Amino acid sequence: MNAPSTPSGAAVVVRNLRRLYGKRVVIDSLNLRIERGEFVALLGESGCGKTTLLRALSGLDPVDGGSIDGPRLPAIVFQEPRLLPWETLEQNVALGLAPGPQSRAAAQAALAEVGLGERLEDWPRNLSGGQAQRVALARALVQEPQLLLLDEPFAALDALTRIRMQRLVKHLIERHQPGVLLVTHDVDEAIALADRALIMRDGAIAAEYRVTEQTRAALRDTLLAQLGVDADTAAH
Repeated sequence: MNAPSTPSGAAVVVRNLRRLYGKRVVIDSLNLRIERGEFVALLGESGCGKTTLLRALSGLDPVDGGSIDGPRLPAIVFQEPRLLPWETLEQNVALGLAPGPQSRAAAQAALAEVGLGERLEDWPRNLSGGQAQRVALARALVQEPQLLLLDEPFAALDALTRIRMQRLVKHLIERHQPGVLLVTHDVDEAIALADRALIMRDGAIAAEYRVTEQTRAALRDTLLAQLGVDADTAAH
């Protein structure tokens, strides 16, 4: 059950969350707090419950126990941009905003912020993968969300575009200050972006680590070990 507000300073607070698929327990007694302005990365093997948690936080799925105190409709960016092909870039970004000149101005400013301010009247079909994800990011941030959910948003991008997008996201999050939960399989991405890295296992948070400049190098090996990957193997 979602509550309408959160404790002071928190973007979302999850208490004793439980989620079932039939009789199978997917999430069990999960607790999580993300502060406003905090960037949290969630790692874990496939099937551990990461996407289920994200869908519960987004309101796309119901829960079977516990509570989520946070926004009822947080902003979310998926792996695919999910742009409407019959709408211009400006119209795509303005989706969900009340029609009017203020919404148009906000959409235009959001596109300018992601480097697409000259392409307001362009169509999604004319964009590269990285540009389309920039529009998706602008559409999420134009709402000035309290909580931003990122579901492997860079997974389909080439390596150079991915690095550029990671840098853009880090800059925009620092500017807008939402709480962020990034679901990723990429340890290096988690370390580059997050203030805190969580390991999810068997439907619960199994470990968490604070990410600092001093801990980044050693933390990579620790996270890989938590995920069952040999660090030497991952380097090749």
